[in-house]
Amino acid sequence: MKRIIIAIGAITIFSTVAFCETPRVDQRQVNQSKRIEQGIANGRLNARETNIVQAQQNNISTHETRVKSDGIVTKRERINLHRHQNRANRTIKRAKHNRR
Repeated sequence: MKRIIIAIGAITIFSTVAFCETPRVDQRQVNQSKRIEQGIANGRLNARETNIVQAQQNNISTHETRVKSDGIVTKRERINLHRHQNRANRTIKRAKHNRR
């Protein structure tokens, strides 16, 4: 199960790095994926929490792909991507630091 989740994370990382039009967004995706992998490795994230945060990361990647599809990322779209990443960041933090 952990290998599948890590593989999905790796695919997400590489798919977002392929379109380097938004480097800050891409770097945040990489950082958040690393935090998720660390949480899995040290047991801070259980299977349910892992599925939730991975789904958020996949949704962000999908949204980013949609935004980039027309070749232009507007300021509003970039702000919206950062807002989604902020929300995912909070979810990862809460999941890793709950007292389970």
